Amino acid sequence: MILQPLVENAIGHGVACAREGGWVVIATTQKDRGVAIQVSNNVGSKRADGTGVGLRNAEARLKYLYGGEATLHFAMTEDDIATARLTLPALHPPDATSGRIQRHTTPEGTDLSCAFSSSTTSL
Repeated sequence: MILQPLVENAIGHGVACAREGGWVVIATTQKDRGVAIQVSNNVGSKRADGTGVGLRNAEARLKYLYGGEATLHFAMTEDDIATARLTLPALHPPDATSGRIQRHTTPEGTDLSCAFSSSTTSL
């Protein structure tokens, strides 16, 4: 439920408002200590400043799930491209006894894996 509102924003505030058609790009990059996810789109005639409900909800979820270890940055360029960039820490799958997500690191301190979950609804 973090990525979904960002993609909704890209479609609703970008692609749907673009007269000449639009595009959305979702890209991921593995980082030393996690993963970066970037959602970019062209912006139609209605420009927003990036302080809407979808971004605030995503920031609140990140804070709840990851504390200060995850980030969300939003930027709008002069050539009408909006980009939301998430950085998530690497996590180990939940511990079977506690049900909590545990960090998984090498002796050198390098995170090795990422665990993410998502939900879908049927139409």
